[in-house]
Amino acid sequence: MTEFETTYAHSIGEHRAEWDTCIASIADPAQCPQYNGLKVVPQVGLLPIGRDPQSGLWEFWFVDVTGVKPHRGTDEKLELTDDFGLVFVLLAGGEFWMGAQNENSLAPNYDPYAPGSYIRKVPISAFLISKFEMTVHQWVQGSQDSDWPYGGNGARFPAGMVTWYEAVTVLPRLYLELPTEARWEYACRAGTSSAWSTGSNADSLVGYANLDYFEYDDPEPSPSYVDISRNGAAAVGSFLPNGFGLHDMHGNIFEWCINSYPPEPSEWELVDVTPKEHAIGRPGNRSYRSGYDWSNTNHPNRSAARDGFDAGRRLSDLGVRPCRDLMPD
Repeated sequence: MTEFETTYAHSIGEHRAEWDTCIASIADPAQCPQYNGLKVVPQVGLLPIGRDPQSGLWEFWFVDVTGVKPHRGTDEKLELTDDFGLVFVLLAGGEFWMGAQNENSLAPNYDPYAPGSYIRKVPISAFLISKFEMTVHQWVQGSQDSDWPYGGNGARFPAGMVTWYEAVTVLPRLYLELPTEARWEYACRAGTSSAWSTGSNADSLVGYANLDYFEYDDPEPSPSYVDISRNGAAAVGSFLPNGFGLHDMHGNIFEWCINSYPPEPSEWELVDVTPKEHAIGRPGNRSYRSGYDWSNTNHPNRSAARDGFDAGRRLSDLGVRPCRDLMPD
């Protein structure tokens, strides 16, 4: 069989019953109200794992290419091994407020730490995004490298040391891509409009982000805060997920986006319409998102916070969270 025929058989041909159940569930507003009756077809290369018990969203294994299929334990949570493969979450999309503003606490996306007031409504089509940051094992398998030359803590830790150029070369070979900033922020917010998806106060991040100290202006840290004193990235899935079931959105390593950086927020609409052409054809830095890593403070890891590095920059705390379009009929 050809590679496509093998992938088709392993993801769809041998699993028609699972796909029929998945498709019917997603389209049923009573069972999956988040999807608003979304109609999907079997996706080549993906295999339904089931609905996340907390978010209610459907999750899929990226078949064969980056590791083995994770299974759900007795608590219905995924059991993660060092060799588990990419898991994608199907997000419904829709309009959302992107960015942040520091002027009106009663208006959407109020964030007193925002450097300005730039918000706009952005439409997002349904898409798939990785539940976790891409791990060392998954990157080595997907890129077909012989090994991981950068050392680190182990196969289940996020794959830092990946440049933007490497990401936009390797991921398309797997029919994956980097998220736009709009997709990333939509996924991070998980339906919220607060400074962090966990709430408006920094101490709401406890248990959700890999940060060993917080910088507070007001309010002071609550008694519930515990210094976890980490000295590096944690294995993916070590912290609690957001409302969409996505882990480490507010702090483990930085995550590349496809967009150029800058543009100014006034150009967000342009880069979200044609992000690939706009970014690849434009000199300068590329955007990254996610919370700052273990060595920084809580302020830069807000849902709307953004920054950029040169596309060839290689850092131990800079990696990727792949996404994928839904295949049409």
